[in-house]
Amino acid sequence: VVVQLNWLHYAPFSGFYAAQQRGFYKAAGLDVSLLAGGPTTDYITPVLDGQAHFGVAGADEILLARAAGKPLQVIAVILRRSPIAFVAPADSNIRRPQDFVGKTIRLTSHVMTPFNAMMARVGVTPDQYRAVTLPSEVALFAAGQADVWSVYVNSFAVTLEKAGYRLNYVFPDDYGVHFYADAIFTTDALLAAQPDLALRFLRATLQGYTYVVENPSVAGTLTVQYAPQADPA
Repeated sequence: VVVQLNWLHYAPFSGFYAAQQRGFYKAAGLDVSLLAGGPTTDYITPVLDGQAHFGVAGADEILLARAAGKPLQVIAVILRRSPIAFVAPADSNIRRPQDFVGKTIRLTSHVMTPFNAMMARVGVTPDQYRAVTLPSEVALFAAGQADVWSVYVNSFAVTLEKAGYRLNYVFPDDYGVHFYADAIFTTDALLAAQPDLALRFLRATLQGYTYVVENPSVAGTLTVQYAPQADPA
């Protein structure tokens, strides 16, 4: 079984890591490979094309894909609240999306749907700000390469705070934009042809997530086996 992740290896995927390393997949008769994604990875097409059996994406992305006629279905939701947020230095006086007017905003493909929905809710149009694409690097944040940064609160935001930066947070949730995140999905065809496979994979994966939720200290140890540069703490 091949799983296409939507981001680089990091701690929020530790449920998959636990299922693999603690033998939950093996007990379910599965040999699972986890393919890392990233800021430029197309993590939808590999599942559609059969290169991967399952994938991870934002619920908003699967809704849009399904609306476009792509035969995909979500079979589980890992994060009931999206970790997407927009941050600016605490002394910037940028505290709400209306303050993004005239600013440079770092955006990635992962955040575009909730970002666009939030901005539409408050009446800010794309010609009122400048969007840029930048990697998640503290040095670029420190250099002021963008006024506002899209982040995951369980990833780059933690890195920034550990580096000593105080941040103002803007959450789409606070403006009526609510999406599940890290939804596990597959194709209609796989569910029809191999429902037992989907069920065994799902049970083992959720067993892995239950394990790391109940034993959070292991998440870091599991993650560094896939991302050696990661900080276990």
